[in-house]
Amino acid sequence: MIAWAHVQPSFDLPCLVAPFGLSCWKDTHAPKYTLALSLTPEAEEFLSALDARLLEIAKEHAKDWFGGKAPEVIEALQTTIVKPSANPSYLPTMRLQFHKDSSFLQDCTDPLDVIPKHSTVCVERLRLRGIWIAAGKWGPMLSTEKMSVVRAQERQQLDFLD
Repeated sequence: MIAWAHVQPSFDLPCLVAPFGLSCWKDTHAPKYTLALSLTPEAEEFLSALDARLLEIAKEHAKDWFGGKAPEVIEALQTTIVKPSANPSYLPTMRLQFHKDSSFLQDCTDPLDVIPKHSTVCVERLRLRGIWIAAGKWGPMLSTEKMSVVRAQERQQLDFLD
């Protein structure tokens, strides 16, 4: 892991839709939760630019971080924030990961009920903590510091208020 000790940039994102809700992946350790968010064009542009800047930084540190691998190899190994959809009729997404000890999941009997399908998620503070490198791949380490959720049912009710 390469962490930025002095400066950890943070940024806000517009409210985004979570088309699948919070999903759970269980292995031999504690469960991990993933939240895919559909990106607006503005969020996609910003996060793609961040991906490009991180690639530039990785290439600048190729010798120290990747043992001097060629720039093309470093680019091929990058795990980007923006995940394009295989189906062009769907928006690209980004994925946030949470662990059971995440503050908003700690008191839940069923964490999957916290963010149901089609909820609107407002990530009010996302922090870039550094870059992870593992198993030949690399990508950004993002932590969600503040977010709010409007469930689909609540959003529909708000749409009809005068």
